[in-house]
Amino acid sequence: MSPAATTLPTQRLRIGWSDHALERFCERAGVPERPRAQLEAELKRLVARDGSVVPDRPRWADSRNEADLFVQIGGWLLVVLMRDERGREGTYTAVTVLGREGWADWPAAHARGLTRVRPPRWARPSLVARLLRRLRRRG
Repeated sequence: MSPAATTLPTQRLRIGWSDHALERFCERAGVPERPRAQLEAELKRLVARDGSVVPDRPRWADSRNEADLFVQIGGWLLVVLMRDERGREGTYTAVTVLGREGWADWPAAHARGLTRVRPPRWARPSLVARLLRRLRRRG
């Protein structure tokens, strides 16, 4: 990765989201699948508000995928980017999204301070799901 890439503000990144990256976001964040435009809007909000360009893959990101750039969202998700050769500088395609082991639920990551961005209502578990989770913990 070039030194200039590490100083690029996330707000200036133009990210195209692959189908695989959107699927992995739903899986890693524990959110239901939604229309593509809605998922892309949420990811764009996460990257802009809580993302930072990192020079290397964090130790918690268990993957050997090649990448031109990484964007870490809080201490919770990692977006793996490849440069889009057809686009202008700062144009990338997200090829996958990696999650921190054991923190797959966006509301839980927010509650534990791993992301400042509160999940939208549709991404939060229902009251019944929260009660069931509490009962399982008490086990």
